[in-house]
This record gives sequence, structure tokens and C-alpha cells, in this order.
Amino acid sequence: MGTKIWSRAFAVASIAGLTFAACGQQATPAATATAAAGTAAPATAAPTVATQRGAGGNLTILYWQAVTSLIGHHNQGTKDYDAARLILEPLASTGPDGKPVPNLAAEIPTKANGGISADSTSVTWKLKPNVKWSDGSEFTSADVVFTWKYVADKATAATTAGVYATVKNVEAIDKTTVKVTYTAPTSNPYLAFTAGPGQIIQEKQYKDFIGAKSKDGPKVPVGTGPYKVVEF
Repeated sequence: MGTKIWSRAFAVASIAGLTFAACGQQATPAATATAAAGTAAPATAAPTVATQRGAGGNLTILYWQAVTSLIGHHNQGTKDYDAARLILEPLASTGPDGKPVPNLAAEIPTKANGGISADSTSVTWKLKPNVKWSDGSEFTSADVVFTWKYVADKATAATTAGVYATVKNVEAIDKTTVKVTYTAPTSNPYLAFTAGPGQIIQEKQYKDFIGAKSKDGPKVPVGTGPYKVVEF
């Protein structure tokens, strides 16, 4: 099935029955649009990289399956991860060299900067300050903690639950600091809250839909990513 996303001056996009509108924050590298603002780019035109959401341009994604979920934790495959990633963000993504790249995190925690404990049982993430959800509310460490509680509840039936199976606790140290503690020393301290399974959902939107109630939760999430959904 062909899936197309297109954007103009207000960066509207459509993907297999979805319509996206760009938010007002600066775009992350993972979802920049191309071409000039206000017009569809000719096929022969050299692409112009947009550096800010809403700057216009075209983005086309072709899949042979339609998107079925915009919440990464209920994904049915990569096509759902990818569609959700336009809306939701993890603390970090995996770079082309296999190393983590910050998204909602201000920096990648390491033993050198004190972010990873000496015994490799805990990781402390510092979050970017002043990040807003697409509804204008503030993104904080409480949203990260809630995402873990949402996924860890077996009744939620999250497809990403296995990724968090070795997480013992997630604690908000302050508004922009969150500590992840594993059940034992881990060889992959970046397992939780990174890449596709790490997408953070908003506590305010989903707090009443955790566990068995998750099936009745909003199908279109509020996000911190470069797009918000207009229609699904």
C-alpha cells in the first residue's frame, strides 16, 4: 500500500488515512521536511532542508501496510513505530553507528558524566528543559515515569512490555531528571526509553486509561514530536 505524507506552509501531512499538522517547536533531525515552503516541490527540484517545523516541504513514505496504531506501545510492526515517531519521541534514538542520540534527553548518560552508576544498575537521564507537548502543556519527568507504569501494567497489554521487563523502578528526581533502576547490572543501560519502544506518552492524556482501560484510551496521542495528528 502506498503511504504519502505531504506538507505545505503549515506542514500538513497524510499517511495511510492520517493527517498531520506541524507543531511550533524546532524540528528534530529524525523528522525534518524537505522542499520550499508554501508549494509542492517539482520532481526535478533540488530538496531544501527545512530547519523548523512549519517551514513547509514534502515528505513521502511508502509502505505496503497501513498504520494501525499511533501509540508506539501498541504497535503491530515497524510501520506503526515509524508513524508514531512523527508524533511521539523517546529520550534518545539509535544513531547510524549504533550509539544513542539525544531526543528528549539533554545528553546521553555515561559513567564519565555520572549518568550511569558504577555498578551499571541505574541510569539517570537529564531532560531537555522547556519542552512542550503539542497541546501547550509542559513535558516533565513525570511523563517518563508514567510511560513506564503504563507499559509495565500487564493489563495494558503493551507490545513493548518485554523491553521494560528488567526495569525495577523509574523515579522522577526533579522535573527534568529521571532515574531508571534495573533489577540487576545491565549490559545495555539504554534499553528503556530509547528508539521505537521508548516513545514517551503524556500522563495527562492517558492517566485514566492505564491497565485494562487502555483499550478505551485516545487513539491519537498528544506528542512532543514535529507533527500532531489532524485526522486519523
